[in-house]
Amino acid sequence: MEAESFLASGFGTRLAIESKASGWTQLVNVARTWQPSRLKGIQVDPKFGTSFLAATQVYDVRPVPRKWLSLDRTGDHAQRFVDEGTILLTCSGSVGRATLAHTTIKDILISHDLLRIEAIDPDWWGWIYTYLRAQTVREMMKAAQYGHIIKHLETHHLDELPIIIPRESKIFQECNHGTRRILECRNKAFRKINEAERIFEGRFPSASGDFDEAAFTRRASQSLFSARRRFDAWSHNPEKEAIGHLEKL
Repeated sequence: MEAESFLASGFGTRLAIESKASGWTQLVNVARTWQPSRLKGIQVDPKFGTSFLAATQVYDVRPVPRKWLSLDRTGDHAQRFVDEGTILLTCSGSVGRATLAHTTIKDILISHDLLRIEAIDPDWWGWIYTYLRAQTVREMMKAAQYGHIIKHLETHHLDELPIIIPRESKIFQECNHGTRRILECRNKAFRKINEAERIFEGRFPSASGDFDEAAFTRRASQSLFSARRRFDAWSHNPEKEAIGHLEKL
């Protein structure tokens, strides 16, 4: 019953921008927005397949693949790999959420549920990413016309999105510099995570095994009537016990 359900705030912002005679253009004039065809692949064992990430997994600090697909049976698989620096945008679910492709998804198949946005002019790259990250712009993506809320973004929706043209060229430079810095920091953070894990495995070699895939059981007398009386499963996990044993050595 709320009025905002029928007239999103982004629609008013969109009208205000488009009513100006100059100072803006449509995104299609400065960027190419595209999307691979719907994925049709065959899931295989990790030893024989290539990692695949769903749309929401790409936004994880460290994406962990849960599926592996056969490249030979995946149509247009070359288009499903994403180059570093490509702007990605959710087209469903949490609509209009932008991010940058970086090291964490290198050589991994990426879902077609993410729109790919590539700047026609490299000078516009940082500004486009910064613009799409603005909450006001995200609201505009959801409201293309009066009384209508977009729940699934298509490429033509992005093509028609109005984008403001900065008055000063230094804004382009600052946005490019800031966006490159974001990319560098994310790549550095990913390298640090991997380095920390290698150090951990070197210090606790017995804790680096495949414990997660194995089930384990404990007698009730060990957890209910022992001195600690811990009911949470992690307290009795073999991995934790292996680490604790090493600490006592």
